[in-house]
Amino acid sequence: MDFKFLTVALLFAVLLFIGCNKDDEGVMCDTTDITYTNTVATILNNSCAVSGCHVNGNEANAWFSLEGYTNAKGAADFGRMIGAISHDEGFSAMPKGFDKLDQCTIDKITAWVEAGAPE
Repeated sequence: MDFKFLTVALLFAVLLFIGCNKDDEGVMCDTTDITYTNTVATILNNSCAVSGCHVNGNEANAWFSLEGYTNAKGAADFGRMIGAISHDEGFSAMPKGFDKLDQCTIDKITAWVEAGAPE
């Protein structure tokens, strides 16, 4: 085989591998060591536990609060969080009335839930 062909093929393979490890926006999504404190609290506070949604005392629009670790852990353990934020069939799409969260954010929450929702 031609050395030039092998070089181009190897370069293509490397670029393909790199591309397959990026999220939809072309940026690496680090889902290692995700905890409530270092990652998930900010996501939930900005996207879920906002006025009129999953906040303490708002039973009219949300049947549970996502404020604080204990509430978030309970929601994660309930087993429907990932389906809701992924807008999967059979789940109430969250955040309700808004676009789906970006894929990296969904991947981070998924990693957190699958790790047992560490604090």
